[in-house]
Order: sequence, then structure tokens, then C-alpha cells
Amino acid sequence: MMNLWKYIKKVWKNENHVYDQVSSTLHELGWFLATLIASVLLLAVPAGRVVLKWIAYFTVGSIGMIVCLMTVSDIVYLTKNYRKHRRMQEYGFSEEEAEEARIRLCKMEGDDGLSPEDFADACRKAVYFMDCSAMSSYANSLYGCFLSQRFDPRYMKLESDAVFYTTQRELDKLQEAETSQNIPGAPYPGYTGFVRVYTRLVPDIPKEQLMCERESGMTDTPTTDDELNVALALYLQNAEDVGVIMLSESEEVHELAKYNRMLSKKPFTEA
Repeated sequence: MMNLWKYIKKVWKNENHVYDQVSSTLHELGWFLATLIASVLLLAVPAGRVVLKWIAYFTVGSIGMIVCLMTVSDIVYLTKNYRKHRRMQEYGFSEEEAEEARIRLCKMEGDDGLSPEDFADACRKAVYFMDCSAMSSYANSLYGCFLSQRFDPRYMKLESDAVFYTTQRELDKLQEAETSQNIPGAPYPGYTGFVRVYTRLVPDIPKEQLMCERESGMTDTPTTDDELNVALALYLQNAEDVGVIMLSESEEVHELAKYNRMLSKKPFTEA
């Protein structure tokens, strides 16, 4: 018995780290025995039973509070989704159609680059750069296309084989307007995802590499969103030898396009 006690003390201290695994097991056993003894004492001693009673009250109360909070959270979540479902029904489409659009969007996520093949194809077609204002303006005319999930530029009074480009920044603006729904002229839910599927993204180009000519005749780095969009379209037009037509409701965009010797038009106007 004396040898066993010496062995246990030696393993417990484990000064040379020779008994790491055995020492870990011994410490674990020690915690188990301490817990067992404490449990027996709590059950055997009257004061211990009082402590157990309050522990039970506290545990049950905590579980009850957690269940209440989770219940409220689930009710709020279901209510928000029901309102979203009703709003989508009011616009005449289902969540299944929105999911199909989302799946198409995911499939397109890897095709954002402007490859030589894309531009070779684009050069044979009418190429347009749309900003947020233009995309918003076309929402009503593309509503039928949105429901059928078949994009047709002829509903925009543009060529059937037209190629469209925009930037992630402009899509984010459109998404913000769509989400808010309290902005006058905000598009219906799901419209941004629909447009994204059929619109190519211009790569992110640092502002320092872009130039935009102003009314004064001075050419400089773009500072406003309109100047940035025109500069991006001009960059693509010059770098890839493809004619780009700006589509925007902004008068500044049309003025800037004229200064930079680019074509531009407002939505629904004749070319």
C-alpha cells in the first residue's frame, strides 16, 4: 500500500513529464472522485439539499428564459419571411422563381472577367454600360422578362443581341434601393439578382489608372460616381477597341460622355 501511495504521489507531481498520460488520467480521476463526494454531501446534508433545490430552480428558470427568447426569435423570423412572401405575391411572382434566379446568378459568378473571347463577341454587337439609374428605369419594362426569367433587350427598345456591362458598385446601389422599398421608384424584390445574371461586370480598376475629360477640357482622375462610370466605359472602349454606349438618366453622364467623345442615351430614347 505504501508503494502504491508513493507511486500516486510521483505520478501526480510528474516532475520530469515522464508520466504525462498517466498523470492526466489520475487528475481526471481526482476530479471525478471530488465531484462524487460533493454530490453525496449535497444529498446527505440538509443544507446541501437546500443548495440543490436552488440550483434546480436556477437551472429550470434559465432553460425557461432561453426557450422564451428562442420562441420570440422564431416568431419574429417567421413573421418577417411571411411578410416577404406576401410582398413577393403582390408583385406577381413566387419564391421558387426567385430561387431559380439566385441559382442562375451563382452559376454566373465565375464569368465576370472580360476575356478576349467575350470582347471579340461583344465587338460584333451593340455594347452598353448601364448605371443604377438606367437599371432602375428599365425595371417596369423588364417585369415580364423577370417573371419568365428570359432576358430580352427588345423590351428596353434596344437591339436583341445587345451586350450589357455595369459595375458591382452600381449593382450595390440598385440592391440598396430594392431592399429599402421606401425609395421612390425602387425596383421590385429580386430585380437586382435578375439583372446581375444577364449583365457582365467590369473588373475593378484603380481610380489612378482611369482618366476622364471634363467641360473645361482638362483630363484628370475621376472623383464622382458619374465620372468614374464614364472613365470605366472609356477605358474599356480604348483598351479593347469596342464601342460602348452609356445608358443613364444622369445629365452629367451624357455631358461627360460628349466631352470624352463617347455615345450615350437615356433609357427608352431612340439611338
